[in-house]
Amino acid sequence: MEHLKCPGCHDVLERKNYVDVSTDECPKCGGVWLEKGEMGIVATSGSSDEESTAASHIAHSSTEKNRPCPRCSKQPMIKTLLWECSDVELDHCEKCKGFFFDKGEIQSMNKELQELHPEKGDAEFRGMLKGLWVRVDKCVGVSLRGAKKPGVETVMDHGIKITAYFNKPLGIGLQMYPESRAAKLLKLIRMFKGIDVHTGDEKLDKTFIIQAISEETAKEIFTPYFRASIRNFVHAAPKIQETPGALRVFDNRVEYKEGGCSDTVRYDIEKDPVGIVKGLLDIAMEAKALG
Repeated sequence: MEHLKCPGCHDVLERKNYVDVSTDECPKCGGVWLEKGEMGIVATSGSSDEESTAASHIAHSSTEKNRPCPRCSKQPMIKTLLWECSDVELDHCEKCKGFFFDKGEIQSMNKELQELHPEKGDAEFRGMLKGLWVRVDKCVGVSLRGAKKPGVETVMDHGIKITAYFNKPLGIGLQMYPESRAAKLLKLIRMFKGIDVHTGDEKLDKTFIIQAISEETAKEIFTPYFRASIRNFVHAAPKIQETPGALRVFDNRVEYKEGGCSDTVRYDIEKDPVGIVKGLLDIAMEAKALG
């Protein structure tokens, strides 16, 4: 097993496994090493944009000595800024694309991001609720308007995603998507690699495309209580703004994603006004009981 060394104090980094990300942390100085792609997970924005932005803003005025990359051994890291006028200076490896954060710099990064994007407010959350890991992310994509007419217009599609993670994976390779035209297309081009399964629950089998590694194993997981928790969420059809979103269940999590929202969309996790969090936690708790 490879042991990464802290570039700050040279102590051995310890691997810390969280539900949505694994990090390498120094037990001595509190520094944190993030591999490529992990910065976007721990960032308040839940986006990979900060990673590419920070990599492009070299701190030319830095007086600190370049430190070695924990992953690439003797490869020196460069000093970069979170953004052009940021007070947060990071160590970045141009070879493996990882970042090293000294103690407190992740908190400083998220504080700056909250100041830069005040509209995100309470819509961003990452923490424990009722013993389960929950996170909320704002989503931004591009959609087409007027696709059947001359002069197609691209518009920004804002949305929000709320995810509740199971304490441990179900172990059946579960992929459960709403029965939709897009899901059928993905299935047709073999983006879903599992076996089609039927739970024996007419409502669920009609509403969702359900795939797993085997139908027999899936039927053992879909207990009456687990099926009922999913049915109850679908029946409630909660919505944050105009249109109810989509419920998806995977081997390690359940998520609700709603698109077509305003760019200021937010959801109060603690008050849970339309019961989305309660519904997701009910499903996740039934999955927990299966373990």
